[in-house]
Amino acid sequence: MHFGRRSAVIAVIAGVTFAGLAPAAAHPVDELLQQVYVTPIGNTLDLDVELTPAAEIAVAFLGNVDRDGDGAISTSEADAHAAAVARAISVVVDGATVPVQLDNSIYPEERLMLAAAGTIVFKLHANLPPSSRQRVVVVTNAYAPTSPSGTINTTVQGSITPRPNSPITLASIDRNESGRTITVRYTDGADRSIRGVSTLTASDKPSNRAGALLVVAGGVLAVAASAVVCVLSRRRRAMARS
Repeated sequence: MHFGRRSAVIAVIAGVTFAGLAPAAAHPVDELLQQVYVTPIGNTLDLDVELTPAAEIAVAFLGNVDRDGDGAISTSEADAHAAAVARAISVVVDGATVPVQLDNSIYPEERLMLAAAGTIVFKLHANLPPSSRQRVVVVTNAYAPTSPSGTINTTVQGSITPRPNSPITLASIDRNESGRTITVRYTDGADRSIRGVSTLTASDKPSNRAGALLVVAGGVLAVAASAVVCVLSRRRRAMARS
């Protein structure tokens, strides 16, 4: 699904979230889960930011989006909220701050977020300055929604997600104590065997989207195996009768 740059889209999704499988089961019921996926692609850094409010803080969190409290997120409200999230994301490359641009955002229905079954997704990117292939990228997510009683409890996670066959060799991945800042050191184009993938697997938890794909693949294999067994069983019975 693709939407135009700088557009906020209110998606009507019946019981399905963009993060994959049931995020409510993956974090406490009184926290906002913020996940940031960092993908280096040549001289561009793609950023996916996902916000998943848990059941007990959903109403307070939605107060930051549905500003008039009418129970529906309008396009203007989504635009304003998406801009606030984008402003809270900063990228520093080799010691220099680079601008972060919002490409699009996707908002599920409010009722899904109230049931802890909806995830807001933001697509952003930063253009990287020319480099001799060795880079140090620091991504910070400072987004901190509030409620009438103060700041909403938040868990922030950051992951580096190189694309398949990407010429990226990861040297190190560091996170600060709060999880809001992730520092990635990598070489671009030096080794097309992408040795950094093993480093990534060892230090990063699989994303919800990867888990969803594994579950779907497992289900398909199970159905196929069941069909083969059924066919073989029918053939044996037919041979026995003849």
